[in-house]
Amino acid sequence: HPGLDTMSSPLFPQRIRVLIVDDTRAIHEDLRKVLKSAQGPARLSLDARTVDPTEDAAAEFAVDSVYQGQDAPELVDRALSQGDPYTLAFVDMSMPPGWDGFQTARALLDLDPQLCIVLCTASRDFSWRDVSTKLGRTERVLVLKKPYDPIEILQLAHSLGRRWRQAQQSLARLAELQTENASLAAEIDRRRGLEDQLRFDALHDPLTRLPNRALLLDRIEHCLRRKRREEGYHFALVFFDLDDFKTINDNLGHEAGDQLLVEVSRRILACVRGTDCAARAMQGTAARLGGDEFVVLLDGLLSPEEATFVTERILQAIATPLALNGREVRPSTSAGVAVGSTRHQGAADLLRDADSALYQAKRSG
Repeated sequence: HPGLDTMSSPLFPQRIRVLIVDDTRAIHEDLRKVLKSAQGPARLSLDARTVDPTEDAAAEFAVDSVYQGQDAPELVDRALSQGDPYTLAFVDMSMPPGWDGFQTARALLDLDPQLCIVLCTASRDFSWRDVSTKLGRTERVLVLKKPYDPIEILQLAHSLGRRWRQAQQSLARLAELQTENASLAAEIDRRRGLEDQLRFDALHDPLTRLPNRALLLDRIEHCLRRKRREEGYHFALVFFDLDDFKTINDNLGHEAGDQLLVEVSRRILACVRGTDCAARAMQGTAARLGGDEFVVLLDGLLSPEEATFVTERILQAIATPLALNGREVRPSTSAGVAVGSTRHQGAADLLRDADSALYQAKRSG
């Protein structure tokens, strides 16, 4: 990459943190000298699978030392907590009387699974199968036989540093993607919630939260279609209208009128949901058409006559006194019932018949 500072190149981290774990002080000094020699541009003849041989491999090494394996985990843990983890560790296989290389490597990998470990040994008494068996994970472990050549150390350090950097970048990108996905999921949920709310608002009365005319008509149409298919299916529509509601608004104010409408809707809904004793198969829809007009669709009656029972129950519930602005009010309501039949061509026909029955009820007192 012409003109690109090699210290910030994606091939190498700006700084490679190295931990040397060896009981021989001379080994520490030798490794430090080798790594220090790479502080400036150093042309390495590396395998093409790791770094381009034509690249100037420059990296800054920060080296720490411990002389016993059991002392290494504390440094690794501290580096992690400070957000500045080690890139790789050179670990001697034999460090009597303390931990050996396997024990040390296992403890370090338990703390930091991303750490690259180079096991250094002068012995040929163990195989790679031993490494796999004792560590259980070998994807981040290499074995280096002593004595080793300086160029071999540099090649390992740069190659593992590059691999570690790429792994960190992948983890960081994965974390970014997870955050973006979580944010996207939250936005989808938010928009879905808004869409659900818009649909609800479009089909419900803003004051009482009962279904409005549009939703009621849709459900009536569903009942009519079922009536045409099933001869023994019964349903009815009940139209309610509060008597002298204008008087409530004029004498107690519109806020009191709204409170009355909300309470009436609550009482109607409670009756519709509590009519199991009248018709176990019945389902009801309570709706507000506007003003003081309420409609109840009684779906699945055992007989048409049961519509009268449910209607009377609702009228009694509405008539229960309540307090509005410190005054006791006993609501009075009229109701008209229309039983669904095949002669009704559409929902509007049934609604018209229920409204007509309501008018007759009001006229007759």
